[in-house]
Amino acid sequence: MAHYVVGDVHGCYTILNDLLKLINFNYGKDSLWFTGDVINRGSESLQTMRFIKKHDDCMQMVLGNHDIHLLYLDTVRSCPNKKKDTLAPILEASDSKQLIDWLRQQPLYLQNEHYIVVHAGVFPEWSIEDMKQNGDELSDWLRGEHYVNLLNNIYGDLPDEYSKDLHGFERLRFNMNVFTRMRALYRWNKKLDFKFKSSLNDMPFYLKAWFDFDNQHLSDKKILFGHWSTIGLNDADYAICLDTGAVWGGRLTAYDMDTGETFSVPN
Repeated sequence: MAHYVVGDVHGCYTILNDLLKLINFNYGKDSLWFTGDVINRGSESLQTMRFIKKHDDCMQMVLGNHDIHLLYLDTVRSCPNKKKDTLAPILEASDSKQLIDWLRQQPLYLQNEHYIVVHAGVFPEWSIEDMKQNGDELSDWLRGEHYVNLLNNIYGDLPDEYSKDLHGFERLRFNMNVFTRMRALYRWNKKLDFKFKSSLNDMPFYLKAWFDFDNQHLSDKKILFGHWSTIGLNDADYAICLDTGAVWGGRLTAYDMDTGETFSVPN
């Protein structure tokens, strides 16, 4: 029995299957977690979503910003797709409602004894209990009857600074941005920065990657995340980026949680 985590698929269904063949994935014994953003940008988003849903006995995913974007588009059908969106086939599919309902049930984090899996990251001042509480609160909203109200209030860059005094939709928005959008923080106050998306070598002096801040709360757990394709396969002190830019002509990467090995296939 093997346990894998795969980076951002972004609707690249064909190379996902290539990767599963490479690791000789056993659907009856192995398990596979995804770092989110399983859809959008790639041309096979519908096939990808159906595939993961079909195999939800051995496959799980966390929600990424593109997955949340699909939920939003579904609730406000009049909202035009962004130019690069490839989500229309999902919204127009005969099983669209079942796919959307299934997606709403997916969590913001997954964890086992040694690893935490999230899409973008874990805020450096959060303990594991903070992460669980914040992620579970968002999941309760997404799975509940008032999820449309959440989606209508979740977008925006503010508040960008962590405080235990945040409440209501401000707290929910900050937490969602951490789980699904965070990359760099201002190094002197840990404010979220949403503009920088380049490589670590191009990072301005006043910014710092979220995983380069100390986090004393993680014990021996390692965070596996995606979202930041421009840094590629990056192994930091307590976090590993698995988004290797599959949809941008890069590679799709799987990480073996039992051995620490990585496997990848080109697009």
